[in-house]
Amino acid sequence: MKITKSILTKIIKEEILLEMMSNQRMAQMRKIISDDSEEADMTLRNKREFEYVAHHGGLNKFRAEKGIDLSGAYLAGANLEKASLAWANIQGANLEKAYLKEAYLKEADLKRANLTGADLEGARLLGANLKRATYNSETKFNTGFNPEDHGMVLVQEDEEDSE
Repeated sequence: MKITKSILTKIIKEEILLEMMSNQRMAQMRKIISDDSEEADMTLRNKREFEYVAHHGGLNKFRAEKGIDLSGAYLAGANLEKASLAWANIQGANLEKAYLKEAYLKEADLKRANLTGADLEGARLLGANLKRATYNSETKFNTGFNPEDHGMVLVQEDEEDSE
């Protein structure tokens, strides 16, 4: 296929339009986060949006798209209290010291996620895949929850320091 000047122009215009739409969406998210009275009716569609909102303290004002792909996301220290992440792909994400209290993680895929120091008290983990997810002595779980029964890997403090 020969790429003509008109085809190339059309492709560039589409890319610029997509970028403008993305920038408008980010501006709208910033406004919702900064305005205490703002009620949001916005669904986070992708990892970039989710990471941005999680790190700017406005996650309680948004919904995550069902089954959102957050694989490899950097969410260390993020406040994800009561976040609804059912069926989300969170494989390999860094959730070190994340606050996941009462998070809804039904059927979420947390395989190989870093949960060291995370607070999962009250989190609903029914059907969640936690195989090879890491935790340490500071990770908080629901009473009676046994991480080894779910295939999780205990990381010793000296192993964390050497990484």
